[in-house]
Amino acid sequence: MSTDLDNNGHTTTPPDSVPDGVKDRGQWSKGIEFLLSCIAMSVGLGNVWGFPHAGAFLIPYLILLFIIGRPLYYMELAMGQFSGRGPIKVWKCVPAFKGIGFAQLFSISYVIIFYNYIMALTLYYFVMSFKNPLPWTQCNEDYAPGGTCSANTTMHNSEATQAPIGQQHNWAEIYYLRHVLNQSTGLNDMNSMSWQIVICLICSWTLVYLSIIKGVSSMGKVAYFTAIFPYTVLIALLGVTLSTDGAIDGVKYFFTPQWEKLLEPIVWYRAVEQSFFSLAVCFGTLVMYSSYNEFSNNVYRDSMIIAVLDTFTSLLAGCVIFSNLGHLAKTTGKDIKNVVDGGLGLTFVVYPDALGKIPVVPQLWSVLFFIMMFTLGIGSSVSQVETILTAIKDEFTWMRQKKEILALVACVIFCLCGLPLTTDAGTYVMELLKNYGVGTAAIFYAICQMGAVFWAYGLRRFCFDIQFMLKRPIGWYWQITWGLIGPVALIIIFIYGNVEIGRVGNRQQGIPAWGTSIGWVLAVIAMIQIPLWMIITIKQQPGHNLRQKFVTAFKPAPDWGPTDPKIYQEWRAYTDQHFDHNVSIKAYMQGGQHILTRINQARNAKLEILSYQNIFQDEAAEISQKIYNSFQAATVDFANNKCLAINELSMRDHIENNCYEQLDAYMVKDLYKDIDDNDLFIGEFAYSNLAWHTYGLGPVNERNIEMLIGPIFIEAKLR
Repeated sequence: MSTDLDNNGHTTTPPDSVPDGVKDRGQWSKGIEFLLSCIAMSVGLGNVWGFPHAGAFLIPYLILLFIIGRPLYYMELAMGQFSGRGPIKVWKCVPAFKGIGFAQLFSISYVIIFYNYIMALTLYYFVMSFKNPLPWTQCNEDYAPGGTCSANTTMHNSEATQAPIGQQHNWAEIYYLRHVLNQSTGLNDMNSMSWQIVICLICSWTLVYLSIIKGVSSMGKVAYFTAIFPYTVLIALLGVTLSTDGAIDGVKYFFTPQWEKLLEPIVWYRAVEQSFFSLAVCFGTLVMYSSYNEFSNNVYRDSMIIAVLDTFTSLLAGCVIFSNLGHLAKTTGKDIKNVVDGGLGLTFVVYPDALGKIPVVPQLWSVLFFIMMFTLGIGSSVSQVETILTAIKDEFTWMRQKKEILALVACVIFCLCGLPLTTDAGTYVMELLKNYGVGTAAIFYAICQMGAVFWAYGLRRFCFDIQFMLKRPIGWYWQITWGLIGPVALIIIFIYGNVEIGRVGNRQQGIPAWGTSIGWVLAVIAMIQIPLWMIITIKQQPGHNLRQKFVTAFKPAPDWGPTDPKIYQEWRAYTDQHFDHNVSIKAYMQGGQHILTRINQARNAKLEILSYQNIFQDEAAEISQKIYNSFQAATVDFANNKCLAINELSMRDHIENNCYEQLDAYMVKDLYKDIDDNDLFIGEFAYSNLAWHTYGLGPVNERNIEMLIGPIFIEAKLR
């Protein structure tokens, strides 16, 4: 590819190819499919069982959603759409932080494993919902603890990892713990797998595979159902449950603030975790989905719609949950505080118990509810698996032609990884994956993401990119939350939250010390990807010293920007109005002029050296050393400026090796007209012993030297 230079050293020839094989990536058939897919992904299982602390949790959740969750959501959608790249390639904007993409893939793998386990449980309950009567509405002595059943006991500690088996439970809880899970006492007591849950797990993964087999084209079609159906069921359930005795008390409890809880760091920490898990931010899925958008898609509108719907869904699900809990508290005579618990207990104990009490066709309501739950799960799971597949296909573009096989292999591997969860200790394994591999890591990713984009890449530059893409200015709310409030709040919550966890402990019943250690190992494996890839990236950068490599690693890669050549050229013209990209090139030109001055000085001093050489050997050696020192200083500056100039030039034109020749060819026209063979010897000496070695490009020989400053020597030799 040839590239022309104008009088200012700018390039005038646009890139003639799309990098990274973007032409074969695919695209959403319609904008509505992207919107519905994002809704199906963000409005997931976490919205249904994510409010374990009611009013104490709701206020921090809404505040953090406003200052952190929503800005992060918009940022990730904008990054993916602007770059047209997946969760790893998108970090060409700041190559040093590409480890964020790898770390997110590890964490999302943990989520995929336990999400499909929950979907398997949902499928099992769906099948059991066709029985009359519903099996969890009556006692069964085969799996009742102590051979007795109690229909009027507390629901407290119904979470699977906390409920002691030997105490009294209601029938729905007995069915869940003793029959479905056959729950053991902890990780130390892991025994056989449940063949029923294994079959459901295989069915779950089969449906996921069928949803992603054709990439975004098939995912978009599935989203029409997965995004809309859950709202129908939730609204219908709310109407039914609000009519029960005590339901209004439960809803009031849900919306009643507990101001004293706002002073507890752990509440804010869990609220951040829930907002991230609910919106699906910091896992790479949003970047993946938006990367398949048209460049001009109104991603601002989409992000606002999805964020509002996600919050609405959480509140709607919360009302359904706490109306059921209010009714349960009324019928048992217990305070609602003693029956509230989060996690899977809400899904597989509270809801089934409430559904079983519906007087008219409870089987129908149960079937609809568990279809809804599975729909919520598959909408999220599909996006998570496709995120990993997109990262692989972006890195190995030839796999785009084998996407069906790649999807099958991924689904089989993840299904096998989920088998330990089908054992009687499966819920304890799930807690390790959820609390350590996802929760703590996601907040760390958010801090790194905001630091990389708004502090390293630059808030001003990022806002200009979005403004160019959407043809609208970025408001002050976004700039303040992106550049200041969001990062600072995250850092404070991350530090204080982890200090509080360390103080009170994060041990759960059934999880021994070695299990907690495994949990931290899972978290570290994911989070260590960020510093690890930062070191690797810095080492791979061009430059003659560590400082130069470090600086280059924190600058946009040469091929960063929109992947469409025409849009790329327009973007460069747009950003040139706001950023001076010529500083390094000008410094390079000045460095060349400085070397020319040194060459002229050397030409004059050469005669002086020769005249003294036969008479005063020491004086001649001293003059030679001064000349060499002069060249040393000049060539070091020249090498530094050249490296920066080449980076700027290649960033403008998607060229790599060719930029060396073009830049040198332009310089030789005006700067090296008077080089002769004798001067060539001095220049060759300086470059071969200094500049060449600083690049670490191999042995000193004429061929290698010509590669570095080839046009200079070529012109000299032609003379």
